[in-house]
Amino acid sequence: AKSAGGSRWNIIPDTVTLTGTIRTHKPAVREAILQDFQHIVHHTAESHHTTATISIINYGPVLQNEPDLARRMVPVLKQALGEEQVILDRPAMYGEDFAFYTEQIPGFYFTLGVHDPQQTERFMLHSPRLMVDERALPLGVRAMVALATGYLNQI
Repeated sequence: AKSAGGSRWNIIPDTVTLTGTIRTHKPAVREAILQDFQHIVHHTAESHHTTATISIINYGPVLQNEPDLARRMVPVLKQALGEEQVILDRPAMYGEDFAFYTEQIPGFYFTLGVHDPQQTERFMLHSPRLMVDERALPLGVRAMVALATGYLNQI
C-alpha cells in the first residue's frame, strides 16, 4: 500500500490518494470485505465533512487449490522430494495470474523455497535485494515432473 498527498509535511492537503490490495482466501469473504470497505470509507469521510471516491480494479480471482487435487498431489510431492522437503503451511494470499486458470480447471499451486539457509538476511520475492539460491532449481524441476507424471498416472 502507498499514499500520496500534499506538498509538505506540515500542510494539510486538498486530496490524498491511498492505494493497496484486498486479498482473501474465499470469494464470498472478498465480496463481503469490498462492501464493508465501501461503507467504512464513505462513513469515515462523511464524519470528517469530506467525500471519498473509491476505484477498485479487480486484479484477479481468489487463488484456491482444488481440495481433491491437492489431497492427491501432496503425497506425490512427498514421495518425489522427501517428506521433510514438503511443508504444508498456512494458506497465503497470493495475487497470482494462476487464479484465472483455477477458475476454469482444477488447480494445485505450490511454492518453491529459494532462500539459502546459510543467508542471514532474507528478502521478499519482489525485493531488488533478493538472492535466489539456485540449488533450489533442480528441486523445482523434480517437483514439476513428479506432479505431471503423478497426475497422469492417476487419471
